[in-house]
Amino acid sequence: MAQLFDVMVDAVRGKDLLRYIAAAGVLAHYVGDACQPLHVSRLHHGLPEDEVDDDVHEVYESDMLDKDANRLLVVTGVNAALAGYHAGDAEGPDLVDTAAAAAATVVDLMARTIEAIAPSDLLDVFNNPPPGESRTTVLWNAFGEQTIERLADGSRTLAAR
Repeated sequence: MAQLFDVMVDAVRGKDLLRYIAAAGVLAHYVGDACQPLHVSRLHHGLPEDEVDDDVHEVYESDMLDKDANRLLVVTGVNAALAGYHAGDAEGPDLVDTAAAAAATVVDLMARTIEAIAPSDLLDVFNNPPPGESRTTVLWNAFGEQTIERLADGSRTLAAR
């Protein structure tokens, strides 16, 4: 993050829009990863010794969020969580003005993420769906609201850049 922040600042000073956009895109991807609990965990693809849960990442981050019934809930939920928010507001991270602050802000986001949704809890729900219920439904019911808040927190963090 620190290096990307420096690249972005250097690109702005050099009026290099393409370089700035490229660095900002990579930074946005990493901030997006930091607000998802499996990305900041060794359980990214389930338990290493258990092949049954290898697709937990895809089911949680893709299938669950892309499910037609959830897509609108995610968008409206994130929009509602961000309603009226402006970068630098008290309920979000401080505005970033140094490379070190950029790195620390993302590490703080990762800490908030695994505190809000413990990767082991997510894996437990994934591995134990009630009979007849899909994993996407069970994960949504257990973590939908928290996932929306994680996405909103990631958006607030990205706005602090």
